[in-house]
Parts: sequence; C-alpha cells; structure tokens
Amino acid sequence: MLLGLALGLIGSATRVSAQAPALLWSTNIGATLFAVDNQTNSYANVGTNIIKMNPAGVAISTNSICPLPGVAQLDAAGNYYFAGNFDGTQNFGGITLVGGWTNYPIPTPHYTPGYPTHFVTKYNSAGVLQWVKSFGAMGQTGNILRDIVVDSLGGVYAGHIGHPGGGYSPHLFTRIDSSGNILWSQSASTPGGFTSYVKIGGLTSSNFFLLYYNFGVHVARKDLSGNNVGLMSEVFYPMVYNSADVLNGVPVIDNLANVFIAGRTNTGSGNQLLRKFDVAGTLLLEKVVNHGEQWSLARDASETFYFGSVSNILIRYDANGNELWTTNYNKKAVKMIVHSSGNRFVGFSDGSIARLQVDFTPQPPSIITGPQDQIVQLGANAAFFANVSGSPTLNYQWRKDGTNLPSATATNYTIIGVTTNHIGSYAVVVTNVYGSVTSTPPASLLIAPSLVSPFNGTIGVWGQQATLSVTAFGSGTLSYQWYNAGQLVGGATNNTLVFPSLQITNAGLYSVVVTSQYGVVTNTPAALVVNPANVSLGLYAGVIIDGTTGYTYGIEYATNLQNATWQSLTNITLTQPVQIWVDTSVNVPNAPKRFYRVTSQ
Repeated sequence: MLLGLALGLIGSATRVSAQAPALLWSTNIGATLFAVDNQTNSYANVGTNIIKMNPAGVAISTNSICPLPGVAQLDAAGNYYFAGNFDGTQNFGGITLVGGWTNYPIPTPHYTPGYPTHFVTKYNSAGVLQWVKSFGAMGQTGNILRDIVVDSLGGVYAGHIGHPGGGYSPHLFTRIDSSGNILWSQSASTPGGFTSYVKIGGLTSSNFFLLYYNFGVHVARKDLSGNNVGLMSEVFYPMVYNSADVLNGVPVIDNLANVFIAGRTNTGSGNQLLRKFDVAGTLLLEKVVNHGEQWSLARDASETFYFGSVSNILIRYDANGNELWTTNYNKKAVKMIVHSSGNRFVGFSDGSIARLQVDFTPQPPSIITGPQDQIVQLGANAAFFANVSGSPTLNYQWRKDGTNLPSATATNYTIIGVTTNHIGSYAVVVTNVYGSVTSTPPASLLIAPSLVSPFNGTIGVWGQQATLSVTAFGSGTLSYQWYNAGQLVGGATNNTLVFPSLQITNAGLYSVVVTSQYGVVTNTPAALVVNPANVSLGLYAGVIIDGTTGYTYGIEYATNLQNATWQSLTNITLTQPVQIWVDTSVNVPNAPKRFYRVTSQ
C-alpha cells in the first residue's frame, strides 16, 4: 500500500547566518522519522505503518509490519525493531504473548486488564518476525516504554518508566541481545518527582548515556552492564524545563565521550544553558545560549552538534559550544539523524520529514588584504581595515605591538584623536573554528609633522634680542625652514629663529615649514613687530618745598599716619625758595599709599 503524500521541494529557508543550509526537500507525511539506510532512503512510522522514502523524499512504500504502534528502529542489515506496550493476548506474527497482570490472585494466575507490559520485537527486512520479548514490572498501571537504541550487533537498549509510587516513579533501562534474550534490567529512583521520559544515546563500545526528565533535566552514564561509570551520579547539576518540547532531547557525545545537554537554570535568572560534562560527571563547559529552551538532537562526524528550540530555531554548535549557524524552518525540529555518509535528515513537530542541503564548504580564515600603514596628524582619526575571507563566522582581535587591544573585536579598528601613545604596529588576528591567521606585516601608525605650539607672532625692541619659535612633533626626522613674507630666510633651519640685535628691517610676516618623510605642515604666517623702544606713561608723587635757598632738607615717608614709622628717602638742598621734588621710586597707580614730610638737616 502506498500512501498519497504531499512533497514540497524547498529552495531556501529563513536563515540567521549565511552558513545555514536550506532544505533539499520536505515531505509532510504526519509521521515520526526513525532511520536512514546506506542508500539514503529514510524511514518514518505512523501508527503501525512504516513509510519508506527515496533520497529525493518521495514515498516508495508503506507497510504494516508490527501489529502495535510504538518506537521503531532499523539496523545496518535492514532489520526492523519495534517497542511499546501491550495489554492482553497479542500475536506478533507467529509468536503470541499475553501482556498485563497475569499472576494474581495467587495461586491461580490469570490475566487482568489495565496493567500493560512492555514488548520489543525484531523483524527482518521482509517483515518476517525473528523474535519478540515482553518485559517490565507486573501489575503496574504506569508502565510506559519511551525509547530504544540498537547497537551494531543488533542488541537493544530500552528506556522505560514504571508505576508512580512511594513519592517517585523509577526510570528503568533494559538490555536485550540480538537473539532476544534479556541480559539485564535496571531501575533507579528519581528523587524529587516522577520521571516522565527517559532517552538513551551516546552509545559506545563500552558505555551509554541516559537522559531523563522529571521536574528537571538529568543525565547519567552507564556501562554495558547498567552500572554507573566513574563519579557520574544519577542526579547532578540539575536543570529545569518549562516546555514539553525538550522531552525530544537525546544525549549526544563528542569524540571523548563528553556529553552535551541543555536546560534552564533552576535558580536565579533561569537562563537557558548549554552544558558539557566529562565521563566522570565534571562540568567542563557552561554557556548561556539564545533562542529559548533547547534540546540536543544529534552530532555529525565533524564533531558538531545539533539542537532544536522552542522558537523553531535549529542550531549547530561546535565542540566548544560556539554557534556555527542557526536557521528557522518555521517548525520545531524534534528528531534528527545524521547518517555516516554525512546526509542529514530532520523530523519536525508537524510530522514532516526533511533533508538538509550540504553546508557551505567551511574555509579557514584568510587575509586578502591586511591593514595598511596610517599617517595622520596629532588629534586626527586613524582607521585600520582588513579584507578577509573564510566561513563559518569569523572572529577578530586587533593587536598593538603584539598585545591584544581591549574590546577591539570588530572588523576594523578606529582611533579617535590620535596621540603619541598610539604610535606603534597594528595587526589583526582572524579566527573561526577551522583556523587562525594574523595579518603580516603589521601596519604602522605614524604621525605626520604636526604643530604642537605654532608661532603666533611677537613684538620686539630695536637693538634687543628676539626669538621666534615653534614646537612640532612627528615620526621620523623633522626639518624646519623659516620664511619672511614668503621668502626663504637663509640659515633659518631650526625650530627657533633668533635675532641677536633686532633691526627695524627685520619686521614682517614669518612662517615656518616643518617636513619629514611622512609629510609637511606649514605654520600660518604671523607678524614680527619691531618697536624703536618701549614707551609707557608714569604717574609720580611730587612734594613742593617752600624754604630757603641754600638750606638742606630731608624728605621722609610713612605708609600710615597712625603710629607712623618714618623712613628717609633723600636729602635736597634748595636752589631756589620754592622747589618741586618728585618721588620716582614708585609709580603711583601700582604703588602702596605713602605720606611725606620735610625735615631740617
């Protein structure tokens, strides 16, 4: 029987970053993706039907193999595995089992409905039953099988939960070999609440992980006998969740068997976290991430990891928790399979199945054109740029003289108001997850000749020394040349121009040109004014002495008349009866008050 299917070829998707792939195709079949074979055919189940789609996403067959719905898996040989619950007598295709509570009342066992039993069954690629096995606690209403994983030898690991009781519900895990023999079954209590889901993943040749949910998100590592490994406990670093969507998460591990999980902090801000733990349960990595609540879906051969989110974002992280790309397919990704060939298939919450296009070829960073030397004047701005290529996302770190510049992580580096402290060599280090490159040779920041203190003009006195000066700064060797009214002043090649004995003819408009190998700056012409002499008006106190010609008088002064202390200034002999004496020792406008008196000598 072939179901009528709607196939939509998707040319592009809304992408957050340029590296995110579009969908090669998307088919809405209302089913759950569970396997991809070596021919890139994909498989999904809905109810008791198994739908097989070819590499282009076209359904090529629909078969009902197992008589009961449940969780499905496919091994490398094409055998089907189904697991779920059954209650009562059930024929699985040649083998009949009775599920439910069959041993009460004692001593006469009989079937009692309402107490389901778990089953795991194996069919070959033609749908012929190979074996079926029932398991799980007897006489419990809450038996629910949640997940199975098949190893490379055809062995099955089943995750299930038990009946609530005693303040908790246990999460359980059972291992069945490729012949259908139950090797062991373990159970563990979940402190603090009832387990709602248990998922299995991160299977290696010696260990596997359980990811289970009650009121929080927890992880545990087990050996192939079901025992805890190392120091990893059943409950540690608990995280909480708000949305049932996170129950789609499965444990994913890196090449060192470190496990990634996501959840929300259970205290404080409630941030969404991405965490990585080593095989002993030590927290290796913790990052606050965006896009709302997330759940781990899959990993690929390049050791990158895929997470779904409640905001319909599919995120790809590297092994250090850095986003490689994010994209929005407008529906939640709840299942993902990355085949060993690298082909990636996604199952969405609306029952559609899709295949991702190949990622853009990753490229390590490469610098096409590095930053160039900058020659600016003091106080001007300088900007360094680099033309680079590479994908995915590039990160930048600018350096001065080999030392990282704080917060200089943009594609360019700009200095506002260059000072002498900025002189140096600048380079940028460009990195992404595939490599790192440093611009060479480094670019130099050089200062063109700049006037720090220009010549603004001066006034000199005829016959006296006068000095014209300018203060300049710049990289390299500075040279100076003075000009008067645009005419070169011979020998005036210093930052000062000295006139030992200033002449009237030296007056004029003087400028200086400062040069170096990095540029030139000219001082705006300013005047040198030459005065014959400096003249100023004075105001002095005068004393009129009305006395006798030929007599000598003393002149004294005091600064106040109360308790006056008189001090002698001079003696004067009159040459006429009335004579004026002037005190030239002080200029009245600037002098303290004085009182004068005349004494006989």
